[in-house]
Amino acid sequence: VSTQSTETYRALFGGGEWAAYFGADGVCDAASSGALATRVLRYVREAQTTARAFDIAEAALTVDRAGGGSLQLTLPVLRHVHIGQRDSGDALPLRLDYWAVGDDDNKRELKAFQHVAVRRLDAPSPTTLALVAQPRDRKKGGLARKITGRGGNSADSELLSASVSKALVAGASEKDAATFAVRVDDVEWRDVKFVSILPGWAGHIKQLAIQTFAQQK
Repeated sequence: VSTQSTETYRALFGGGEWAAYFGADGVCDAASSGALATRVLRYVREAQTTARAFDIAEAALTVDRAGGGSLQLTLPVLRHVHIGQRDSGDALPLRLDYWAVGDDDNKRELKAFQHVAVRRLDAPSPTTLALVAQPRDRKKGGLARKITGRGGNSADSELLSASVSKALVAGASEKDAATFAVRVDDVEWRDVKFVSILPGWAGHIKQLAIQTFAQQK
């Protein structure tokens, strides 16, 4: 933060005049609200700010309704999507389908994983997601971990890490009605039956602009 912004902040909010706007209960009365707002607006207007635009990814969720049926949700993603718990040792009865960048015609599959994290990559890769998956622990269940491509080839893997253009998570089979929890930018959604993650937002707004008082180094 710039020296000028710091000094302005101290002058406007660090003295006794600012504290006097609030009563003993910490609430600003109506008579003082105008003066309080003027100080805040002055700081915002005079501070040296830095703008940054964050690309928006998309998570489409199908959620079970308590009374029956399902709800379709489309959520913006600025940071990441998480499913499962790291190092939990408990495999989820789910299937992860993903498409590697540059090989969009070949769907790949991972079953019985413990944790999946999908992160939106910044420019210069605006159409790419970073995928990290922790397959089932062989010692916990005695089953081999398999990552399977279209041709049926498979290989054991301790950790899957890939750049992908799309990722889907659903029940392990069409008959499997298992639901699961999904964390989108640290907000948890429960009773999810299906989630699709894409690197771009379907709407006309593709970025979220945020203005900060911190100068870029």
